[in-house]
Amino acid sequence: MNQLAEHFSHVKRVFISKDFSEVGVLVNFCQANDIQLLAYPFISFEGVDFEVNSKFDVVFFASKRAVHYFLSKYQLSHEIQIAAAGEATKDALIELGYEVAYYPKNSGEVTVNAQEFASWVGDKKVLFPISNLSNLSYSAFLPSSNFETILIYKTQILTDKIENQDLYAFTSPSNIDGFLASNAVPKDAIIVAWGESTYKKIRSVIPNHAIHILRESSVESLVNLLKK
Repeated sequence: MNQLAEHFSHVKRVFISKDFSEVGVLVNFCQANDIQLLAYPFISFEGVDFEVNSKFDVVFFASKRAVHYFLSKYQLSHEIQIAAAGEATKDALIELGYEVAYYPKNSGEVTVNAQEFASWVGDKKVLFPISNLSNLSYSAFLPSSNFETILIYKTQILTDKIENQDLYAFTSPSNIDGFLASNAVPKDAIIVAWGESTYKKIRSVIPNHAIHILRESSVESLVNLLKK
């Protein structure tokens, strides 16, 4: 048994900062392997009124949630190119009948992807529909004159006490803030980070803990990690 497999072989209780409705593959895996699963988000969301007044060539969706709140109030013309932050967001758009022109293969590698995205965009104007807690990672390498943000929903951080787990999968920096308001990660527990931004957040608040980072920020990637 290799070191990684041995590390995960003792996992019998898993926490993920998502709702049960979003983690079906993980639910099935845990049931089949006698693992207790706690799926609980430490954030909630609320849509806000917004108006799109500027012209843009590309719209970038950072999440399925951004897709929902934006497209429930605004209809995109066929001339607008659509970009997505990862597979899940891309799939949500395709299910609604939209064609996705850009998405990264490894969504967890945010810095590399943001550079690639800037190269792909060129001199086009980009609209970022965001929440009040968005990191704006994908605008980092764009000139300020080439993009605009629009607030379409608010993220509220929640707090609650949960039982200790063997593995903690954190899906966003905001979920970590909510978790740490009432909890702590046990010293011998495993931490899994949903990509680069979440990894950096965990590293800043839990500096001495080993962290596994997912190259592709998805439930499927977490299941594959557990299978090892």
